[in-house]
Amino acid sequence: MTQFIGLRYKIDKLLGQGGMGSVYLGFDTETAQPVAIKALKEAVVDLDPMLVERFEREGEALRKLNHPNIVKILDLVKDNDQQYIVMDYVGGGDLQQLIRQQGRLPIDRTLELALDIADALARAHRLNIIHRDIKPANVLLAKDGTPRLTDFGVARMDDRTRMTETGQVVGTYAYLAPEVVEGQDVIDERVDIWAFGVMLYEMLIGERPFGGDNVAALLYSIMSRPHPDLAELRPEIPPALVELINRMLAKDRTLRIESVRQVGAELEMILRRWQAGDRTPSDTNQPSRFATEANVPQGRDDRLTPVVDVLVGNNQELEPPSLAQPLPPAPPTATIPPVAASTNQGRLIIGFVTAILVIIGSMVAVLMSSNTDDPIAESDSCIVTPIDDDQLMVLIMDFEPIADVPQRDIQRFITEDLEAVLVQSYPFSTLQMRNCDQIVTNVEDARAIAQAVGASVIVWGNYTDEFIEVNLNFGSTDNLTYNQFSDELLAKTIDTRIRITDERDIPRQSIAPNVLAILLMLNTADGNVYGVQDNVAFMTSVAPNEVEYVTNTAATHIHQWLVSYVYSDDGSGNVVIALDEERHPYFSSAIDRIRRDNSVYENDFGLAASTAAIQLDEANPMPYLSRSLTYLRIGDMQNALADATTAQRLGYEGWASPLYTFANANFLVEGDFEDALLYYNQIVEVRPDDWYAWNFLAALYYLNGDYEQAEAHYDVAFANTPTADFPYPFSIMIAARNGDLNEARRLTDEKLTQFSDSSLAERLIQGFGAENIFGLFYPAFGDMLLGQYESALVNLEAAIAFDDSFADAYYALGVTHCNLGNYAAAEAAYTTAIEKDPEFILLYMLRSEVRQYQGNVAGALEDANIAESLINNEQWQVAFDAAVAGELNCTNFLQYDPA
Repeated sequence: MTQFIGLRYKIDKLLGQGGMGSVYLGFDTETAQPVAIKALKEAVVDLDPMLVERFEREGEALRKLNHPNIVKILDLVKDNDQQYIVMDYVGGGDLQQLIRQQGRLPIDRTLELALDIADALARAHRLNIIHRDIKPANVLLAKDGTPRLTDFGVARMDDRTRMTETGQVVGTYAYLAPEVVEGQDVIDERVDIWAFGVMLYEMLIGERPFGGDNVAALLYSIMSRPHPDLAELRPEIPPALVELINRMLAKDRTLRIESVRQVGAELEMILRRWQAGDRTPSDTNQPSRFATEANVPQGRDDRLTPVVDVLVGNNQELEPPSLAQPLPPAPPTATIPPVAASTNQGRLIIGFVTAILVIIGSMVAVLMSSNTDDPIAESDSCIVTPIDDDQLMVLIMDFEPIADVPQRDIQRFITEDLEAVLVQSYPFSTLQMRNCDQIVTNVEDARAIAQAVGASVIVWGNYTDEFIEVNLNFGSTDNLTYNQFSDELLAKTIDTRIRITDERDIPRQSIAPNVLAILLMLNTADGNVYGVQDNVAFMTSVAPNEVEYVTNTAATHIHQWLVSYVYSDDGSGNVVIALDEERHPYFSSAIDRIRRDNSVYENDFGLAASTAAIQLDEANPMPYLSRSLTYLRIGDMQNALADATTAQRLGYEGWASPLYTFANANFLVEGDFEDALLYYNQIVEVRPDDWYAWNFLAALYYLNGDYEQAEAHYDVAFANTPTADFPYPFSIMIAARNGDLNEARRLTDEKLTQFSDSSLAERLIQGFGAENIFGLFYPAFGDMLLGQYESALVNLEAAIAFDDSFADAYYALGVTHCNLGNYAAAEAAYTTAIEKDPEFILLYMLRSEVRQYQGNVAGALEDANIAESLINNEQWQVAFDAAVAGELNCTNFLQYDPA
């Protein structure tokens, strides 16, 4: 029986158990998102009723933390005297599993993870929350690989009281700091820093620094034995990282590094040098994200003047080194000797000297890179954290103040908005935001920087008291596999400039739609229509903006075309793309504005905007393709095909985007299977690794009843690693038609594990611009697999209303009714499916089941006999025998294990 808590959250399955509670995978019925639900164990509460208070305090701690690298609390629920914490579901496993799988992690990966964890811990420590159980199992990994710190169940809170009984050892033995093992009552941030150091060591070596055959030996090792030398075990580790971990693992807490912000600042400097190719420890002149007054110079500080004067000369300016002579070497990193616990003055002097070395190192670095005539030298100083291969970067530069105006933190507000809208709010996002604290004043320099760091989009500009001018340009095209268009043509198609007045007026003046428009046009140029539809789907969760376009270019009109294409209605007041109005209440008023504006944006899906782009740049194929999609949406086949043909002739040989238009126009609008098949075959010839094209080629064969060809083409689609669940519904149906229950179960499990959310497919298929069977059947089938039968029922009835000849829709409708206990309705649906596909053996077996439930024994036996007569392989015989034995039925046939 399905369990719900708080009349909102459904509990699906157990994910794991801890000392205090169990964690379940759940489903939020209001947001339609997976969640993690932590339930306090009743048996534990019986032993210690105070745990309820501690459990609630954990929830409150998470509420206060609210950090992107800390698991987010969504709700605290009390249901039937049972306590629950509802949290974000983080579905990428945990750091412990990653270490077990890989052993030693790459150094750059270790530093990236550690930097985010330090950021999370810094937030906790600033709120006087000590975690006290830092370990790899408590670092969850999102699907994009970013870490999320979790399990604050034993944390020390801001009132400094313990959350366990006095005298108990808190935490996991292998990560306990020596002072905790000793039972000292003075517990502060340094216990987390010790555990963090143990975890860092484990990430780099694959083993913990302290061990033993039993608990006593382990604790003795923590108290008395030095940890093995990192430099000997893995010589490529940067010496600065070895030295940092040594300070984190100082057994005497008074010698241990005191602040996790300092740990983060040093990690960030080490990572920057590593990414820049410098494998030696060195300082950097770039401010850290952990920067405070104490560790980032904000101009010359009078308190440092005497020492600075001694080192560099009073009131003297440093001259740049002559290019005719060798550059002086950077100052070496000082090795900090051990300091006695009582010599606080000595520790301050050492820290002070280190700070001076940082200042000198930064000055030398600036002097060595200060060639203002060389834009490449400037771009070299724009070092950003790299992204994964399957991600795209948006780079936001610092904005230039025009004249003497008050400083505005425009970069931060734009970044926060894009991060919230394009990363956090969209579960399928592959975008990553990065900042560069440079000012650029021309598109050439901007593009050079973007290409140097691998950013697909670069945002830069300037501001006055009255407005902000935002330049949006494409950057690197390295991720475009097939594009043959010149940068000049792409610039005329993509680059635009907009004007806003308030960077905090979100979503009205958000630049998120424009960023998506740039990515859409890059994907169009590459012939990556899956990427195009993904961008359109993305835009349905992003509110349209109100910005002023400064330039009158083809690119500007293409940006305006996309807004109208996505957000306009069909004249009946209904927006064609299903917008997520609940996510953004501003949607309704914004769409009303688009309808009212003028004839350019009213009920024409961007026809006027794309025509204006063509008039400004008649030799550019991209506006013709945009207008072709508009004609396709309004059902004007003749003009749609004419514009797609023009785009094809003006484009490069093998450009797949017009071919997709020809294929979809023939199949979705005209219902012409043969011509659509011809065009999809051309697409896979020019894009042989395009899983999306292979998928739709297979789907065409399936809909035409050629299941053997469909299966062969789906195999190629799977071999090219799908990034959405399109190949699964029909592939599962092929396995069911073959009686291969093992394959049906495998595909079902894979689909539910990798693509449990079918809403992506629904949003993507809307990008075709025409209602189609895929957009109706795929989400319904996904809901059926998830057990969301009421939702499946709605979509299946819509699919049948669209195309009542599709047997699979009736089959799925029968299964859905059967699971809801509507046996008469299930029988009627199965009967219709059999009329349309009389050779489908499973239909007779399923109808036999519901007839038996209704007491129609004769009808049930008749169906069983027909099914048996159609059996043509051993797999079907096994399935038939299981059905006769009552082991196989409508609730389990796609999860049934014949073994």
